[in-house]
Amino acid sequence: MIIGALILAGNLAVPAVAEDFAMPSGLSVTLHEVIAEEGLTRFRFIAPAIADLDYADVSADIATLCETVAIPSLDEGVEQVVISLSAEIVPFGETAPEITQFFDPFVIEDGRCMWEPF
Repeated sequence: MIIGALILAGNLAVPAVAEDFAMPSGLSVTLHEVIAEEGLTRFRFIAPAIADLDYADVSADIATLCETVAIPSLDEGVEQVVISLSAEIVPFGETAPEITQFFDPFVIEDGRCMWEPF
């Protein structure tokens, strides 16, 4: 459901229109989609400039997205968040080895994102 500039999926509210976010690295990223499952929410972002970067270049950006975009949007029942950055849109669940993509899982503890290795 769309209300104003927010999409509501259950109690999850995220921007309904593409919004650019400035990152610590200087990258500009755009929220592509949010996939809410029971206890887990995936935030998928597009950042074309990551095609030429390594994970170390964007790891602080991923953590920032979790804290500044995901946390304020989450329903209380969400225990885990996955933040992904992709150089191009890739349909969820499909592989595209030629496209740079980074994923990081986080456990939500006390309203904070705690990195959790896969």
